[in-house]
Amino acid sequence: MKKRESGRRVGYLCALLAGLAVVLFLNVNRVQAAESLALFSFENAKDLKVGKGEKIDLTGDVKATGWKSSNPKVVKVSKKGVVSALKTGKAVVSAKINGKKKECQVTVAKDAVKASSYLKKAYRTWECPESGKKAEIKSGKFLDGLKNILLNIEKQNDDDVEYKSCKKITAVEEDESGATVYFEATGVLNGKERSFPCTAVFTDDYEYEKYDYALMMQPVLWITDEGKLLYGAGSFWYA
Repeated sequence: MKKRESGRRVGYLCALLAGLAVVLFLNVNRVQAAESLALFSFENAKDLKVGKGEKIDLTGDVKATGWKSSNPKVVKVSKKGVVSALKTGKAVVSAKINGKKKECQVTVAKDAVKASSYLKKAYRTWECPESGKKAEIKSGKFLDGLKNILLNIEKQNDDDVEYKSCKKITAVEEDESGATVYFEATGVLNGKERSFPCTAVFTDDYEYEKYDYALMMQPVLWITDEGKLLYGAGSFWYA
């Protein structure tokens, strides 16, 4: 029974990720364009690890009000839902979405990756089935691993970002099915080097006989005619 429930759950996740990729690729005009991308989804967040001194916008695409922190000396949150990680410790951040209270535990750590229990599973060799290319993510060299994967994402259009490196990891969100890593990457767009927000979704809660784990790297791929950024679907990797 437990395996059946897990199978159904992973099937839903797989369909969700595939659907997300299709929607983002085929309906580019519907994707929110912004100079500063709100990648986080507070509505679905469970447990967030944030690096000390970092700031992260929790609002995403949802309208939330009444932002509060149970421990503002550790985690400060603005009226607009921007969290500032002041010092190591824990706090519960809450807000109202559609009249209902939503809470998320926020842990401020010196290293968000090391604070994650799930990402220990990410220290392995990842493979892109489409290109056959491989990239290794090692303990203590997480940024290097993400960089290797980004460098293997080929540009599809002239206005795609050409990635150079991973600058820093801002936060890691965990739940029972995996972890989402929020990080900044440097890249070149229209001849100018700048920073871009990206996410990497690691999970073992899906159906695929050949592999145990899945990774969806979600970088910025497009810009609009007005020169603003578009958050686009990335590539799938497996281990």
